[in-house]
Amino acid sequence: LEDLVETLPGSKQMMKISGLGSTTIALFFSEVGDITTYSHPQQLVNLAGLSLREHSSGKFKGQTRITKRGRSRLRRALYL
Repeated sequence: LEDLVETLPGSKQMMKISGLGSTTIALFFSEVGDITTYSHPQQLVNLAGLSLREHSSGKFKGQTRITKRGRSRLRRALYL
């Protein structure tokens, strides 16, 4: 698995981040695919379901939470 992860584009840069191992990087790339297909970082945030949403009405301002409307396995990989 470690040999396959090293062949992926962008994996060497991710390996330099402390706390990220080859298993976590493999899980991330299996969910996301090729990073070069995304034109903006917000697309990855939306894919993971980490975009913010606020529940508010009129003068009431509620809490801001993540939407969780994306891939749960990708959120798990980012959490790990």
